[in-house]
Formats: sequence, structure tokens, C-alpha cells
Amino acid sequence: ESDQGDDLFGIDPMLYPVRMTDTFLTPREDLLLWWMGDERDMAIVRLKKCAASTLSSCQPQTEEGSSPTNVANQQLCPPITDLFAALLYSSRSKANAFSDLRSQQMYVANVVAPLCSEYLELMHGEATLLRQRLLARDTTKSCSGSDEMLTANVLEWISMITGVHMAGHAVLRSQITAESDQIHPEHHNPLDGVIKS
Repeated sequence: ESDQGDDLFGIDPMLYPVRMTDTFLTPREDLLLWWMGDERDMAIVRLKKCAASTLSSCQPQTEEGSSPTNVANQQLCPPITDLFAALLYSSRSKANAFSDLRSQQMYVANVVAPLCSEYLELMHGEATLLRQRLLARDTTKSCSGSDEMLTANVLEWISMITGVHMAGHAVLRSQITAESDQIHPEHHNPLDGVIKS
């Protein structure tokens, strides 16, 4: 019974070039786990570093609390989502470097899943702060400017929700890409079509 590779190319999979990941990492599970741990830690550090400079919830809080982002500086999608999509695609590409399905699944479980979890935790923290701002009321101060604060807060909500929506598309597209890359190893942008849809 021929496999998918035989059907598409008429080439015996045994004739494919040997992959270095299969040669050096798959047989040594201790080395494989160490490498995956390093990959996970580096990706999460980069994500947190981006969050520290772009998310309000990761900024130092004053006694008066933090103020909403200036409306003029508000972006449609938070930069952390762009970084997450890039890290996600990089991680999925590395997982696909293995021909062994078990190693691919281990990489996804040890690198991709924690990366997704960290992104969601950061966005949850942002949503919590935005909700606190939205519900905060100081009866001792004038209500002048409250419309501007509400507008800024809503724009931040829109940006965050758009970011999470696009990140969800990136995750789904990376799964499709992971399957198609086994047959067509071209480079794909995980956000292709997301902005247009």
C-alpha cells in the first residue's frame, strides 16, 4: 500500500534525504527534551519582553492607576499578536522538521502549547485591566474627559479582541500549514487572508 508521498510524486519515501533532526534529536530523548525546553523558554521570554513594552497591564502601576492609551496612538492589532504569529509559525516549522510523528507531537506539546498558553495569559491580564478601567468611578473628581477615557478604553478593547481573533486564525492556519508543508514545503504567512477576512 503506497502512502501519500508515493501518490503525489511517485517517489519512495525511503529515498528522501535524511533529516538532521531525525538523526541527532529523535534517538536522544534527553537531548530532544532539553532542546525543546530551550526553544520554549526563548519564545516565552520574547513574548513577555514585547508585552512589557506594549501592553498596559505589564506597565508599572501608579497610585492613581494607569491611564488609557492615547487614542491617536491606538493600533488596530497589538504588536504582541504579530510576534505571537511569527513565533507560532517558526515553532510549527521546527516541529515539521521531524519526520517522526511522535517527535512532532512532543514539540507541539512542549513548545507550541506553552507559547499559546502564555499569549492567552498575557491577553487575559490585559482584559482584566481594561475591565477595571471601564468600571472605575471616582466620585470625587469631575466627569469632564470621561467621554475621551471611555473612547480610549473601548479602542483598547477593540485592539485586544482583534488581536486574539487574529491569533486564533494563526493557530488554525498553522495546523493546516503543518499538514500541507509535508507535501508543499513553501513558506506560508500564518496571517495570510486574516486581515482581508
